[in-house]
Amino acid sequence: MPEVDRALRGVAEARHLSLNAYLVQELERIAEQSAEPVRHHDLDFAIGSMTDGALVDEALKDFDKIDEELWR
Repeated sequence: MPEVDRALRGVAEARHLSLNAYLVQELERIAEQSAEPVRHHDLDFAIGSMTDGALVDEALKDFDKIDEELWR
């Protein structure tokens, strides 16, 4: 499986890791995924929760204005 070896070494080199360090890192990542779901701390919960788009549009309308003086 020389093509697999080359691919793994290429990824490790691109990440500035030894092959062994890269493999250990990937094995740890895989083990963590199977042990417990990853808990994300992002804003996905807010998607689709906006009920008054007109109110938000009104609040953000000033961001659509271009200050000509700043662009000279």
